[in-house]
Amino acid sequence: MKNLPPPMPIQPVRTILTHGDEQRAMRRLAGKRSKALGRMGEQLVEHWLNQRFFLVEKIETGWRVQRMGGKIVGATPLARVSGDFRAVDARGKAVLVECKVRDDALPWSALDQHQHTALKAFSERGAHALIAWVNPVATPTHPSLVVCYYRTAIVAGGWAQRHSLTWDTACKVAVHKMGDMP
Repeated sequence: MKNLPPPMPIQPVRTILTHGDEQRAMRRLAGKRSKALGRMGEQLVEHWLNQRFFLVEKIETGWRVQRMGGKIVGATPLARVSGDFRAVDARGKAVLVECKVRDDALPWSALDQHQHTALKAFSERGAHALIAWVNPVATPTHPSLVVCYYRTAIVAGGWAQRHSLTWDTACKVAVHKMGDMP
């Protein structure tokens, strides 16, 4: 065998992050967590809906991707949608569901104005307008789900502009509760 020189010690590569790089990385991680929680919440709500309603349909949102130098720097929705799911109950009534994943209170501003308008219109016409709120903090493996009628959350829950709906209040006015309540 040839006499090989002794191996060189491996020097760790030092990456120097600026404050801006660190902030961008933190926002990216927060965005990924939020997206994963949102996907998990929608799957939980869809499962619940499929057990109780017919013709459950996820309302898809198209996105326009913004690129800069070949990298994705943002995305904006192509159109406003009324909610996350549509369905039909056993009597033929329409169902519109807006799904939210929050671990604290649900502020009025968590829904866009066009979503409030659509839920209110459904409610006023005798259809089911539902808010499905998933709380991932209750138990990480089995998040809690509370489903409230939109109108009940406003009237009995005190939900309005500048007033958040609390988890406890949502549990009191809920038409359905699933999982361990915090």
